[in-house]
Amino acid sequence: MRSLAHAPRPLVALALVAAVLTAPAPAPAEDKLGTVSFATSCTPAAHALIQRGVAQLHSFWLGAARAGAAKAAEADVQRLTALRDALKAAHNDYWATEVEVSRLAASAWLRLAQGQRDEAVRLARAAADLEDGSDKHITTPGRLVPARELLGELLSELGRPAEALREFEASHVREPDRLRGLHGAGLAAARAYLAGR
Repeated sequence: MRSLAHAPRPLVALALVAAVLTAPAPAPAEDKLGTVSFATSCTPAAHALIQRGVAQLHSFWLGAARAGAAKAAEADVQRLTALRDALKAAHNDYWATEVEVSRLAASAWLRLAQGQRDEAVRLARAAADLEDGSDKHITTPGRLVPARELLGELLSELGRPAEALREFEASHVREPDRLRGLHGAGLAAARAYLAGR
């Protein structure tokens, strides 16, 4: 795949316009999240956590960690840790790994909110690498935001557009034609182009 960083100026301009026009909406309040309901074989406490997580994902919001609300995010990370541990104890390694990807991603944004930039990148990269190691088809766990895209967004947030673009492009190979990923790639390409001028 050809890098957008080396694209002709009209393509970069088009990507920038598309990025501006498709900017994400503000995060919904907790009480404005949608509802989900599906049967699971886990405990009621774990089931409630899973439903809350799915509701957050389906609202395209990643919770307190992404918002920079460190105290609330820390509680979310602790709940994800407990859920991962419960799944491991139940010998449900697949879902324990899926929860670990979420825990690492949330931890990355928490570390960013705490000013620990290098640790944030390390955790986000660990989440992306762990998710990439999954042998399941991308639609099976139903990820709405792949960890590699989140890494791209984090790198963009840190003002590292060329690195962000590489991550969006890598995500595009595994999960092609995602509007959010194309949006992030367009922004990163435009920022990388402008930084190189």
